[in-house]
Amino acid sequence: MKDNKIERIYIACYKYDFWQTKICVASIRKWYPLIEIYLIKDSLAGHFNSKELELKYQVKIANYEYDKFGWGVSKIEPYFEKEQRKFLILDSDIVFLGPVIDHLNDFKQPFVVSANYFDDGKTDNIKRTYYDMDKIKSELDPGFEYPGYVFNTGQIVGTSGIFNRNDLNDFIAWGNPSKLRMPHVLSNADQGILNYFFHKQEQTGILEIGKGDFMVWGYHEKVNDFDLDTIINGKGYPKLIHWAGNISNFDTMMRQDIIEYYQKLYYEDFRFGNVKRFIENKRVKIKRFIDKLTNSSKKSFKKVKQSLHR
Repeated sequence: MKDNKIERIYIACYKYDFWQTKICVASIRKWYPLIEIYLIKDSLAGHFNSKELELKYQVKIANYEYDKFGWGVSKIEPYFEKEQRKFLILDSDIVFLGPVIDHLNDFKQPFVVSANYFDDGKTDNIKRTYYDMDKIKSELDPGFEYPGYVFNTGQIVGTSGIFNRNDLNDFIAWGNPSKLRMPHVLSNADQGILNYFFHKQEQTGILEIGKGDFMVWGYHEKVNDFDLDTIINGKGYPKLIHWAGNISNFDTMMRQDIIEYYQKLYYEDFRFGNVKRFIENKRVKIKRFIDKLTNSSKKSFKKVKQSLHR
């Protein structure tokens, strides 16, 4: 590792959130023109063309044994690389608000998370979002103790070459795509898995985890604390916004002005850039509309089926 500094950024993306990947990359490049950026492309929902992004922003594609991952699993792959390096791994529905990397480089630990502290590890929120403590103790690890915090896995500083694929065999059946072994115990794919795994490794003294506060939820009122002009003029904030939980509907996302700024930044040098941006946003809205119709139809069919069996 180069002086224990973050050398590379990975962004996990797939066909239907790639419009956000572009915005994410544009936000990174505003603050860090030279840092290495790699896309982890999940082709499970279909292949998609990223050449335009690769060329404009000097972005590379991470090549792994698998290319069909499924929700969350792709973000685990960088940890298994043999060469030891420090990296930041991101979901696509994220933007930088300023020099986040500079702040994260102050942490000396090989792993750094944006921690959320809760006294009770057995609440419905913890069960739904991270893991089920009772089931961990009864089905997985009787000696496990909740450490008082959890973290979202959409933004983690990690280090490769410290643990390997075999260390997670109890939780993931590796394949193309992989399958989760214990989703009833460890919630939300990689999130439940890494929260348990990191907590356990920290508990036993194997891993050292830095706890930061560098992520702001995209649907929390705190996002209104950031001034767009401060971002535009290059001062910024050592934070990132993560719109976790709703990746496809621009209209429901808070701080659309920040999203729009970075999206315009992405398209500004393209010929007919405004037209391309308009078409892309329309395409996203149409996809969202179709998804709503599909989900509504599925719910209606389920109700009819249930009524017929009464």
